[in-house]
Formats: sequence, C-alpha cells, structure tokens
Amino acid sequence: MNLTELKWYCLKCQPRMEAVATAHLRNMDNVEVFYPQTTLTKKTKEGKVTLKKPLFPSYIFCSFDPTELMRTVNYSQGVSYVVSHGAEPVEVPDLVIQELMAISDEGVLPIPSARPEVGQSVKVLHGLFEGKEGTVIKLVPEKQRIHVLFEILGAISKVEVEEDFVDAGDAHPMTIR
Repeated sequence: MNLTELKWYCLKCQPRMEAVATAHLRNMDNVEVFYPQTTLTKKTKEGKVTLKKPLFPSYIFCSFDPTELMRTVNYSQGVSYVVSHGAEPVEVPDLVIQELMAISDEGVLPIPSARPEVGQSVKVLHGLFEGKEGTVIKLVPEKQRIHVLFEILGAISKVEVEEDFVDAGDAHPMTIR
C-alpha cells in the first residue's frame, strides 16, 4: 500500500514524550508521522527565549495501515495508545492534517508574544521596577515604550518603561486568559 493512500490516526503519547515517539515511528517502514509544534517567544530576565512546544500536548498524528502495524505502532516507545473507538482506531480526516501542514513550516507554527494593551496588568522583568506589577495606561509605539501605573510608597505613579521590559503574557490561541 502506498503511503499517500494510508489514513491518519491520532496517537496519545506518554507525558512529554511526543518527540521520542515521533523519532521511533519515523524509523519504521510504511509509517508517516506529523508532530505539530509551536514556537513561543517568552520574555525572561535573561532576555527573549524561543521555546518549541507541542501544539496538542501529548498527541501526535500517524499515517499507517492498522491491519499490519497497529500493534507495532501502539507499543512504540513514547506511545501510550492509538486513539480508538472500541476496537477501531479513529481516523483523522485528511483535510485536517493537510490544513495543519499548510499553515505550519515543517510542522512548526510560530506564535507571537502578546503585546501590551491599555488596561492590561503587566509584570516588569528588568530595570528599577523589576518584579512589580502595574497597569498599562498608554502605548507609545513609535518609541516601543508604554506608560504603566504603579503603586510606589502608597501613591499611584505613572512610569514609562520599554515594551520589551514587561511580560504581557503570550498570544497562543489555546491560552486561557
């Protein structure tokens, strides 16, 4: 059977073992694997750090012939089980996999960091106000700075800080705000 004719299935992986399962499955004949991930740029005290994370934590997609390879795939290192309904593995529509592949670059979908918004609470990561939380009251995009209200010695004070010096969360579509 040709790999393009095979159906896609969802595999539940052991915790944080998606990459291990993907590597083992890619070494098998007549098996294709799709492990969608995101890159997320986080602001830390050390500066910006880019992290790769699974788009669907603990899940990957695999194309194979279940009549021949179900047991082998199901018991591969890092795999907990093939998602099934009763004894039958649940097929993932080809269109879903094609669209995920189309919007990602080699399986990686970049997620931008969130930009501060007026009224949002932010935490300062660098400088004099490191660790303090305040509320954004004005954006100054031409200078890449923001005005933030802080409580300092019991009084509310307006301070201008660099946009990159604050953590405004992330813009991942699956993040709960």
